[in-house]
Amino acid sequence: MIDLGGGVGVGGGGGGGGNLDDSVHGLRSANSTLTSKMADMEANYLNQITALSNQVKTLTEKCRLKDQQLEALESSAAAAEKDMELFEMSKHTIADLKSQ
Repeated sequence: MIDLGGGVGVGGGGGGGGNLDDSVHGLRSANSTLTSKMADMEANYLNQITALSNQVKTLTEKCRLKDQQLEALESSAAAAEKDMELFEMSKHTIADLKSQ
């Protein structure tokens, strides 16, 4: 018996025409089984690729949104820093005016 993997095997046999027909039939059956298994594996693989592709798109969009949020926060922080500098300058100016 020739083992083709996955529980599929083909009987080997000696001499007569019946055995040859049996072997051809066995090979055709094994080929059909293996072809079906390959199609199932390929479909599963393609489904996994599609799922991963969708995850990448989702995560890419989340990163883009986080980048926008980060830019907005950095802009707000810069504006707050400028406001704080102006406030400190105005405190010194008021103190200078009072001292005059």
